Amino acid sequence: MSNLMKSQLGIGKILRLLQQVNCKSRFMMKHQILLSLNMMRKMIKLMMCLSGDAMNSEEWKTAMQEELNMFEKNATWKLVDRPTNKNVIGVKWVYKVKLNSDGSLNKCKARLVVKGYSQLAGIDFTKTFASVARFDTIRLLFAIAAKKSWLIYQLDVKSTFLNGKLKKEIYVEQPDGYVKKGAEHKVYLLKKALYGLKQAPRAWYGKIDNHLLSLGFEKSIEEATLYVKEKGADLIIVSIYVDDLLVTGSCEAMVRNFKADKMKMFEMNDLGKMSYFLGIEFAMSNCKAVSTPIVPGTKFTSEDGAAKIEPGLYRSMIGSLLYLSATRPDIMYSVSVLSRRDKVAWFTDNDWAGSEDDMKSTSGCCFSIGLGMISWCSRKQDAIAQSNTEYEYIAAADAANQAIWMRKVMRDLKHAQKEPTVILCDNKSTIAIVKNPVFHRRTRHIKIRDEAPDLVEFEYDEENDQIDDVPVRGTRTLEDVYNRCNVAITEPSCLQDAMNSEEWKIAMQEELNMFEKNATWKLVDRPTNKNVLGVKWVYKVKLNSDGSLNKCKARLVVKGYSQLAGIDFTETFAPVARFDTIRLLFAMAAQKSWLIYQLDVKLAFLNGKLKEEIYVEQPDGYVKKGAEHKVYLLKKALYGLKQAPRAWYGKIDNHLLSLGFEKSIEEATLYVKEKGADLIIVSIYVDDLLVTGSCEAMVRNFKANMMKMFEMNDLGKMSYFLGIEVQQSSQGVFICQRKYATQILNKFAMSNCKAVSTPIVPGTKFTSEDGVAKIEPGLYRSMIGSLLYLSATRPDIMYSVSVLSRFMQSPSEIHLKGAKRVLRYVKGTIDFGVMYSRSDEIKLLGFTDSDWAGSEDDMKSTSGCCFSIGSGMISWCSRKQDAVAQSTTESEDIAAADAANQAIWMRKVMRDLKHAQKEPTETIHQNVQGSHGSNESMDLHADSPGQDFPY
Repeated sequence: MSNLMKSQLGIGKILRLLQQVNCKSRFMMKHQILLSLNMMRKMIKLMMCLSGDAMNSEEWKTAMQEELNMFEKNATWKLVDRPTNKNVIGVKWVYKVKLNSDGSLNKCKARLVVKGYSQLAGIDFTKTFASVARFDTIRLLFAIAAKKSWLIYQLDVKSTFLNGKLKKEIYVEQPDGYVKKGAEHKVYLLKKALYGLKQAPRAWYGKIDNHLLSLGFEKSIEEATLYVKEKGADLIIVSIYVDDLLVTGSCEAMVRNFKADKMKMFEMNDLGKMSYFLGIEFAMSNCKAVSTPIVPGTKFTSEDGAAKIEPGLYRSMIGSLLYLSATRPDIMYSVSVLSRRDKVAWFTDNDWAGSEDDMKSTSGCCFSIGLGMISWCSRKQDAIAQSNTEYEYIAAADAANQAIWMRKVMRDLKHAQKEPTVILCDNKSTIAIVKNPVFHRRTRHIKIRDEAPDLVEFEYDEENDQIDDVPVRGTRTLEDVYNRCNVAITEPSCLQDAMNSEEWKIAMQEELNMFEKNATWKLVDRPTNKNVLGVKWVYKVKLNSDGSLNKCKARLVVKGYSQLAGIDFTETFAPVARFDTIRLLFAMAAQKSWLIYQLDVKLAFLNGKLKEEIYVEQPDGYVKKGAEHKVYLLKKALYGLKQAPRAWYGKIDNHLLSLGFEKSIEEATLYVKEKGADLIIVSIYVDDLLVTGSCEAMVRNFKANMMKMFEMNDLGKMSYFLGIEVQQSSQGVFICQRKYATQILNKFAMSNCKAVSTPIVPGTKFTSEDGVAKIEPGLYRSMIGSLLYLSATRPDIMYSVSVLSRFMQSPSEIHLKGAKRVLRYVKGTIDFGVMYSRSDEIKLLGFTDSDWAGSEDDMKSTSGCCFSIGSGMISWCSRKQDAVAQSTTESEDIAAADAANQAIWMRKVMRDLKHAQKEPTETIHQNVQGSHGSNESMDLHADSPGQDFPY
């Protein structure tokens, strides 16, 4: 017996169960299983008309004429001459016998549909997607109505799609049997949509959506077919399923007024209290009933050695049963297993490795409000679970996603859940993994929505005890996954998502307004011999140091990768301030008791003037009507252009020089201006200006001048800059990265780790080939990159991180363990930073040291140095030397050379800042021979010609 034949027997078993089950649920569908003989005869007669000539039946002629009358009433089309350069689409009649829930005849329906398969994409239609209510949402509506004792009403829109207005010019043939005499050559120009058009559902949804919004309804963010309207303490809810409107609410008067308004706006039937919705018929009424939908322990495979059957009947059975499962969770698992034979990928088994074809497991979950379930699912998992615990953990992730979505829908329905949603789990090991804060490689593929972890809680279900393997150490928590997915939920992924949000529409319009204000571009005819660059929208949510929302920023950027070198651009380099310079500025301000202010230039790159002739396309969503063929000629730079940073730097550089500032020779982003005994200093980091000085009046005048010249925000006293928190007080300036450190601990699931007192175990040696298994480098590289940026205010981790960064090409478990130790050290020192305070004098002081042959891979040494001007360190580094030192003296000599280079550069910067060092800079290091070799010996040694000192 074939697999499909066995599956048919399984379906028959389910259908026999349906005959036996007494369905007493309040909202259970009534299915037509037993049809009377008289009704069957009438149906056969009508169906014979369908297969023959409908024009010979008065019922069908009346039905067709009613359809055409509706077209005339709605002004759906207009008879015009046949166009010569347009696609004319055919039409056909479709006939349907509609029945009541008890099987009696409702009406004969004739529908004129367009042969949409002949439409041409981009000419006859563009977008076609239209939202449809999920069954989970409908059942949730039933549950809330039951809890609140509300009645649910149903409205049926007649010829729904005929209400949708078309944006494209569509022509169709005259319908067969109803061709106008004397106008046989003419066709119909559609003013509104017809059934069969690919864009018809979208046109209808746009019509009803706009109408409901105009009535003051709010659309659910999570369920686009759900609308809610509040009026004082009263509430009305509307759900749309194509041409059916389900209406419920706390106020019967609001419901009556809503129905009356709809009856005026659209041609529709008021079906009263909801009693029959999207019904299903089965034809297996005389079978023998069974007590279970599937024999326990039954396994189905794709290749069972039995004869194959014709799949049409089997697919029809499965499709009907899948639809029946909308109200029958008891058959969900059985039908999902049988549906695999029809290759429906998202229905699966529900145990560990239950599928004998690929050994994958099944996730299943269900949710309820009170006693009745409102949501259930059963689907095959994407990955093969290696244990029951892993399978249960993946199922927990699916359940968490569904719970968070349903919480959002309930929030939109004005029934927000205040307490976390409790999900029962029958596996203690899974619950232990959920609460385990350590990352594990077996759970990386599990995707969970990025929501706060306090929305969902997992509890042990004692009634279904299941204890299998112990939890594996190193599994990632749900909290960690939520935190790692933050960007996906807050920022739109495409233009369509952004256009649905008022915040992002405002942000995009502000960007374009700034272009007009700055005279950034000019609309011109498309050139024939020039490269025209594309543009795209980039969206970014900007946060404050405490994690709160700052603003939604939409940036229009040029696709600079399509620029041609030598034609669209020449030079592109633009300098950026070094962190050493910024920290030196902090230290000097603390020494002098100066305040540091921050200015943020809006759309900085738009101020840069271009030397080249650049053309760009009009931005998506904002193409000028009647000028679709035109493009923009750029007068100023846009973000994304390769020369944009250089153009902006040239603009700000010229302006500052025109104000009398002197540019530092050693640091091209540092500007100083003297006026008598007063001094003002400006440092540029792309679009951020750091300003300090001895005279507050000069600072105020400078800010006022810049505000006139450029569109910018005065952020006041500097408090947060590039992830660095800056605290200015009478004691000095303290910088740290507490927020960033917390973020990376959460990112790598180390927020609950045990702290250690040192970032690296003294004497530890790392090698490339340590005999330990290699790991996937993505996680390790991300961890090291985060720690390297953290070292901007944490010199105490500089050496450890620099050593670990040498193994990013092929890291092992030992290297990962070392990186995690640094994170554990950060956990215990999260408030550490650098304090700059006032001292007796501004004197540059350095320290240097090195090891000897510290790297076991190539026997090279490591140099380290740091500098201060009386308080906290302003510069530090740790790096591997370029050459192999043959003695400790030589390694120290190389380190001394590096320190001397840095000291000389810093002395020059301080000179440009009008704080020149009169005395030589003292650099302390421990090796006496190295010190003598650097200071006293004037002879060139054979092993030291590679050390370069500035002249």
